[in-house]
Amino acid sequence: MIRTLIISLLLASFSFASAQDLIVTDEGDSLNCKITRKTSDYLYFTFKHEGDVRNTLLPLPDVKTYEEDYFDHAEVTANKTVKLDDYAKWRFDFNIGYSYRLAEIQDGLDETTEDYIRQLKSGVSYGGDIIYFWSEQLGIGLKANIFSASNSIDESEIDFKSTYDGAGVYSDDVTIYFAGAQYAIRLYDKKRVNAWFFSVALGYMAYEDIATAPSQQVVTYSGECFASGLDIGYDFAIDDHWSFGLQASYIGGVLKEMTVEDDMTTQTIELEEEQYEGLQRVDVLVGLRYSF
Repeated sequence: MIRTLIISLLLASFSFASAQDLIVTDEGDSLNCKITRKTSDYLYFTFKHEGDVRNTLLPLPDVKTYEEDYFDHAEVTANKTVKLDDYAKWRFDFNIGYSYRLAEIQDGLDETTEDYIRQLKSGVSYGGDIIYFWSEQLGIGLKANIFSASNSIDESEIDFKSTYDGAGVYSDDVTIYFAGAQYAIRLYDKKRVNAWFFSVALGYMAYEDIATAPSQQVVTYSGECFASGLDIGYDFAIDDHWSFGLQASYIGGVLKEMTVEDDMTTQTIELEEEQYEGLQRVDVLVGLRYSF
């Protein structure tokens, strides 16, 4: 009698330990999983994907129904249950792509000059981020990027006032630097493979334009200001650590004073409101991400 009772208890205990939960999503997917936590907004669970045990969550509006201890057989055994903090805590990324400055071109310029300045509005942007996630969705980090654009034109093609009599070339090499802190949001898809990425950043922006006249005189225009930025991207997983990312970004600030420096002098000029140098731009970027 006692032996039978012990065997029954052991079988019941094994059945309970092996029991697995069922989640049915709004899209009709059935998940054999282990529910680890329930809140008013999310259902957290552990499941097996391609041999790996993973932890994720679903918003409750995306859950059609769920039932605990639904399956007799557990795909995720008790000793393999993933803790709620088992997620990639660090994210490193590098991005490069096309960038376009949004500030309007000053009125009253001739067509050639206007076209020259318009070409300087397009350039290349590249940079990177380091982010620490204290939860699966939220993190803080550092951002740095550089915008670069250049253009040149023969003296005979543009109506600049110049005392130089010989033929030559005007050129501009523009570089804009940004460095700052950011707040990030990461949202995995339902299979916890790919992820949306959002961030806002606040920081420092520096502007530099190295302008060369036909006389070979070099004048450097520079300035600095407070700036802010916004990133929206999507990461496509390559493996457990690497992802390929597509990202759209906005970043900008406004220069209200400019330092002008040549071989002889350096002066700082307070700009009138209509002369403010707008540094706002949009970037379309691709890049690699490494998470662990």
